[in-house]
Amino acid sequence: MAPDQPLLDQVFDRLAEDNVADDVVDLVLGAYVGDEQLAAVLGGQPVDLPERAPSTRRRPQPLYLESITVAGFRGVGPQQTLRLQPHAGLTLVIGRNGSGKSSYAEAVELAQPSKS
Repeated sequence: MAPDQPLLDQVFDRLAEDNVADDVVDLVLGAYVGDEQLAAVLGGQPVDLPERAPSTRRRPQPLYLESITVAGFRGVGPQQTLRLQPHAGLTLVIGRNGSGKSSYAEAVELAQPSKS
């Protein structure tokens, strides 16, 4: 039976994201392929396991914040927007104590992207 490529891609992505050890990767892929291959992996025998083609590796898309709008959250009362210059690199938010820097940072952690 041919492997389900989208599912196999998800398996490869998850194994890579979690930095799974090679011997565990072999066990997971052996179990994915079938009972005979899993038994061979467990028995220390060489097994032909699927490999991910380099061209199918997912590359994360960059994410840039343009603004953060907060209302009624922590110390922020009425709606306020912090506008940012979206670009790669480090963005610093600087202000006096109590000006809302931490409130904006926590809002970003809890945020859901807008539909625009």
